[in-house]
Amino acid sequence: MRPDEVTSILDSIEGNTVMEVEYSLPSYASQNSLCVTSQVTEVTIERIDGSLGITLRGGYMPEHPHMSRPLIITHVRPNGPAHR
Repeated sequence: MRPDEVTSILDSIEGNTVMEVEYSLPSYASQNSLCVTSQVTEVTIERIDGSLGITLRGGYMPEHPHMSRPLIITHVRPNGPAHR
C-alpha cells in the first residue's frame, strides 16, 4: 500500500487498532554464523486523542516502484498508546 493509503486507513478506524507486527530476532546457530529469525505478533493499540503514538515510513510507491520499501514503524512515542 502507498503511505497515504495506510495513513487514511489508520485515521478512519474508530476505537482500537489491531496491527500485525513482524520483527527480526538474532538466532545464534553457532559461534561462526549469525542467523536472523522473523517473528510475527498481533498488537492491539487504543487511540488516545486520535493518535496511535507511532511513526510509519515506507510503503508502495506505484509511480516509482524502485523506491517502494516495507512499511516500518520508525518511532514509538514514549508513554504514547503504542508504548503502553
